[in-house]
Amino acid sequence: MIILDTNVISELMREVPDERVSSWLTKQKMLNLAITTITIGEIQYGIKRLDRGKRRDRLADHFTGFVAQGFEGR
Repeated sequence: MIILDTNVISELMREVPDERVSSWLTKQKMLNLAITTITIGEIQYGIKRLDRGKRRDRLADHFTGFVAQGFEGR
């Protein structure tokens, strides 16, 4: 089991994530990856602190999809 920390999730949410992080993630089996509720809370808190607008909405949608697609129900 590999627990993804906040900094890894944040990097993946960038418009152009670091290639090394993206490459590493694509080599992992999703069932071997996990995120904690603390990481979810930290990312949500960071997004809510942003000014309202397209960037905040895009990040919120991206993160919600990321969690739902990869980790929901686990």
